[in-house]
Amino acid sequence: AVEMHFVGLNSQLTDAAITVEPGREHLVFIGGVGLDKSKFDVEFNSPYFVVVPGTVLRQDFGDDVSVVSALVKINPETPPGAYSIFATSDIGIQASLVGAIIVK
Repeated sequence: AVEMHFVGLNSQLTDAAITVEPGREHLVFIGGVGLDKSKFDVEFNSPYFVVVPGTVLRQDFGDDVSVVSALVKINPETPPGAYSIFATSDIGIQASLVGAIIVK
């Protein structure tokens, strides 16, 4: 199973949304259960967000939570709003964090 419960920046996880800036790259952390970079893809509900290829990495936050990080490019033309993160496993199981990223 793949589950996402937390998102974060700067190696800190939270259960609240994170704020990012258009035109920048951000190292985004995702925490949950069953997150293994070889078994799922990180995606967004907007074409304005792109994971830089080869940047999804497993992070060690202890045994209680599975964490990966990904370098995410945010298009300079990204409109303000709330955006969601999705993880799709290699067998089609999908998890989401709805409204996890805020662009101001």
